Amino acid sequence: MSSIIRTIYVFNKDTTTPKSIVREVVSLAMHHKHMIVTVCIVVLLSGLLALPFQAPPGTARVVSHQSHWPSVLSAGAPNVTLTYTSLWNSTESPVRPGDSIAGDHIVLHSRWSPTTSIVRSRIEVNATVVPKVISNESAGAEVSIDTRALGNNFTCTINMTAWLDNGSYVHEVMENVFLGNFFAPHVRVLSPNGGEVWTGVHNITWEAWDKNADETLTFDVLVSAGPSQPYTLLASGLTNNSYAWDCSDFAYSETYIVEIRVFDGIYTSSDQSDGYFTAGGLIPTTTATSTTATTTANTTTGNTTPTVPVNMVGTFLAALIVSSAILSVIVYYSAKKWF
Repeated sequence: MSSIIRTIYVFNKDTTTPKSIVREVVSLAMHHKHMIVTVCIVVLLSGLLALPFQAPPGTARVVSHQSHWPSVLSAGAPNVTLTYTSLWNSTESPVRPGDSIAGDHIVLHSRWSPTTSIVRSRIEVNATVVPKVISNESAGAEVSIDTRALGNNFTCTINMTAWLDNGSYVHEVMENVFLGNFFAPHVRVLSPNGGEVWTGVHNITWEAWDKNADETLTFDVLVSAGPSQPYTLLASGLTNNSYAWDCSDFAYSETYIVEIRVFDGIYTSSDQSDGYFTAGGLIPTTTATSTTATTTANTTTGNTTPTVPVNMVGTFLAALIVSSAILSVIVYYSAKKWF
């Protein structure tokens, strides 16, 4: 019996079961006939009473570190809330694990409460893939950080820490939060946009915009003489929205097209003229090609029989026949005279 009681008492010290309940069960066990049943009841009660102290699944992890107190934090321990604002929306919205947040200059706000015991707080944003870490601290229960300092869009882990006046600190982690501060710029060609006929100097113009308000955009201007022709760079690194192009030294073509490329330091995009236009001051010259007929006489030497053209043979035969006929007539009349 005494060994069972010592076992129950040790179990009581290692759990969160109230001592009063365990003492009552032990008292009952001393007068009960079935000690095994009593021990089972104690174990069951201890497990049920410990359930409320377990964190529900799916919540952010909270870790407490105390330099002076060996026990866990009391029910009045500080809790943290995390919200965000941006240039697009100044109303604070809650941040939860797994959220995807988009905005220009996303600012995270960490607030611990109650504030009476907080002497210092810190927030740290960790882009684990890069890795890249930014952080900020304040002498109080609230601290904020502009996540545009990350320099790109990342899925991050957010660490929040509060130091208490008793020397302990509380730490909370929020994972898998996507922070999208940066967006691709846009550009559109205004002129030439198809159908123009240009000679000399003309202005190539365009418009551009970016969801990031304070972005500095740069532009490259290119031109092509046709669909199968390569692009020629006219200018690069421009910060205005026009370029004066002197097309006098370019070959004349009716299928010119302009392309504008925009770059914001991270992302790039481009736009082209909607249709072909005519430009160029150099007219291609046409060179006439003359053809000279050359007759070459071929001479044959050696013991070969000369080739007689067919028309000469015909003429010879006709002359021979006529001569024979004349000779026959002459012979006929001569014979008749003499005989």
